[in-house]
Amino acid sequence: MKFECPVCHNLFEEEPRGPSGTLSCKKCGAPVPAPKQAGETSRDYPALCVFVGLVMALFVTGYFALKNVDTDVGFSPGPYVEEWTKNIEEKVKGLLGEASKGLNIPGREGRDAKSYLGKGYRLHRQKNYKEALAELNKAIEADPRNAEAYYWRGRTLVNLGQPDQGSDDFKTAVKFKPENAWAFYNRSGLFFSKGDVAGAMRDAEKACSLGYQDGCKAYETYKNSSREGG
Repeated sequence: MKFECPVCHNLFEEEPRGPSGTLSCKKCGAPVPAPKQAGETSRDYPALCVFVGLVMALFVTGYFALKNVDTDVGFSPGPYVEEWTKNIEEKVKGLLGEASKGLNIPGREGRDAKSYLGKGYRLHRQKNYKEALAELNKAIEADPRNAEAYYWRGRTLVNLGQPDQGSDDFKTAVKFKPENAWAFYNRSGLFFSKGDVAGAMRDAEKACSLGYQDGCKAYETYKNSSREGG
């Protein structure tokens, strides 16, 4: 079975797994969604909304029906209605929680990615790079266009001794967020470490033009280095 990377569109047949256990691209390391298995079905979100609406309508109808009961016989529906309301609310909340799992609800991807990105960032700062990589992979899986997730995964990969993969992530980060000066700055250092002074100067100058002062300093360092080498 062939798989296509959603980021770099690389095609491959085997199933390499990333640190988080997800299917990942061999070229750029981005998570690749697995195709649905035969017989796999998706939940009907509009139908769920209709069902909830019907439950609410039933509740309102029952409430007014009880409210109009002749209270002369000594029956007070108030406490029963209140208890019934609480039971209905708890059951509907539980139903919504279970039914919403796996649904492609607009906005959810961003919230999930932000949560994973936050965990990955904290783990990176604590130098728990393997754990950080797993969380950042999840962030990219949740939102394949999240530039910050690619940036921090790039830095994490560099710290794990994978500079080429890190450089690819920096490239993707600036693709989705061209004003990401940090990505340009960090990639300039990788270029310089490989002896690509021209590439290092280009990225450092870009970082400098975006207002990152360390990029300006790095540009001068690389420029002086090229003069000395020449």
